[in-house]
Amino acid sequence: MSKIICGAPWSSANFSPQGFQFCCQHNRQHYPYPTLAAWLDSPELRMFQQRMAAEDYDSICRRCLAGGHNAGYGMYVPHGEPLKPGELWMVNFFMSSHCNIACRTCSPHFSDTQSNFRRKLGLPHQPAVERPYDVIQAVLEVNRRGARHAIIAGGDPVYETLYKQILLFLRKDVQISVVTNGQRYDDEFFQLVAQFDRYRVSFSQDGPTEVNEYMRTFAKTERSYATMQEWLERYDPDGTHTGVGITVSNVTVFHLLEFALEIQTQFPECAPNLELTYTVVSHPSYFTPSNLPAHLRQRAAEKIQADLARVSEVGTEGSLLRRSFQEICEQALHLLTLRDFVPAEWTEFLRFNSIHDSALPPGIVLENLLCE
Repeated sequence: MSKIICGAPWSSANFSPQGFQFCCQHNRQHYPYPTLAAWLDSPELRMFQQRMAAEDYDSICRRCLAGGHNAGYGMYVPHGEPLKPGELWMVNFFMSSHCNIACRTCSPHFSDTQSNFRRKLGLPHQPAVERPYDVIQAVLEVNRRGARHAIIAGGDPVYETLYKQILLFLRKDVQISVVTNGQRYDDEFFQLVAQFDRYRVSFSQDGPTEVNEYMRTFAKTERSYATMQEWLERYDPDGTHTGVGITVSNVTVFHLLEFALEIQTQFPECAPNLELTYTVVSHPSYFTPSNLPAHLRQRAAEKIQADLARVSEVGTEGSLLRRSFQEICEQALHLLTLRDFVPAEWTEFLRFNSIHDSALPPGIVLENLLCE
């Protein structure tokens, strides 16, 4: 097979509450096939593979490539050890939309709280649907196809008991990555995670406390830190299995250093071993880092450069915390330049936030977060 953007269409499976999706979250369409085998042999997936092999890339694939954020698959297939026919490299389990918060950047497909919140505001929402496939059968099929990596996310997996079933039945030599917002601690869930040979739990948020609680409606940052502290004390005292994720959007690019310093202050003993990870907002597109007017884009770039100049304040020399902070800053600078400013998307960004804020108690305002 020749060079392509990424190997995900051939070597991954993406489960959602509504069915299956193309690699990553390529489009927001869901295909309600009854089994994983049926999806992997579906005409929709085969056609997408043919397009990718013919280098018929659409704008989403090109943006993923330009951002260097192609889900870790690299640009060639197979990646690493050759796969046998029918084998899988990575599986994304987004099997439930059960979540207790309503992140502004989250699709209503991935948070029932967000969907309910949007419905009350008269915004597009996602009605509840019945999952078209059997969860246990799906996990056993993943085992049979030899998957090496699995991402456990949601919604928030800690809030949904079916993720415990996945962790129970999944082969223990699979490398596990769990993404949670940290609003809830469930010892049974985290104990199941720690039984795998290789695992990492990433606690995601949208920057330092004030920014996080603005971007993540109903989130309490103090609660997230308490959950993370309990996880570290019980299962990962040196922090080698723990990450702290930030969603890089056109708001959070102004607050990268503050986020890193807050994490360092909260967890001083294991901070050098903690990895700062990032997720780039690509949908809705009006939250992307490049969707800023010229004067704000310039201000964001200047702020990130100033953050990099103070890198000695983050972690210790050579520490994972410092290296990952530098990577996020450099990536954020790149993301600011990915495409031209789209006035219509900026108008939609302001409109969405205005409607969203209208249903919340008075608090911090967007202009403060955007340094205006």
